[in-house]
Amino acid sequence: MKIAIDDISMAMEDHTGAVEHFLNRQTGDLLRVPIVPDDADEHEDALAALEKSPADWVQIPSLPSPDAFQIMEDFVAGLPEGDPRKTLKLVLGFKKAFANFKRALLDMPEIREQWFAYHGERMEDIVRRWLEFEGIVAE
Repeated sequence: MKIAIDDISMAMEDHTGAVEHFLNRQTGDLLRVPIVPDDADEHEDALAALEKSPADWVQIPSLPSPDAFQIMEDFVAGLPEGDPRKTLKLVLGFKKAFANFKRALLDMPEIREQWFAYHGERMEDIVRRWLEFEGIVAE
């Protein structure tokens, strides 16, 4: 079965509190269920799908903030000595570290590209381990 690893990764990192994300064990389909529905029809359709075959669906967990922060720390620790590493290490100590980290990367295009690659690899590993834990085999 094909599984959209990137979509699951984004669901795990959705900390808005506006939706819950589910994965269909049989088809690999993803379902977003709004906590406070903007569109009553969309909400009802999502709930109907869950109620029709609840055993087919598993809720996608959110990645805990400490785990997401650890990924950033590991990335920074792996950078060579120099200004980008010093700057990002300093930023991680500020309040609103996630937003400030992303903002700091805007001034470092090369490091930013490295971050996206590193982050993508780490999240893929996290998603694959979660799928394995749930007994879901993905291509």
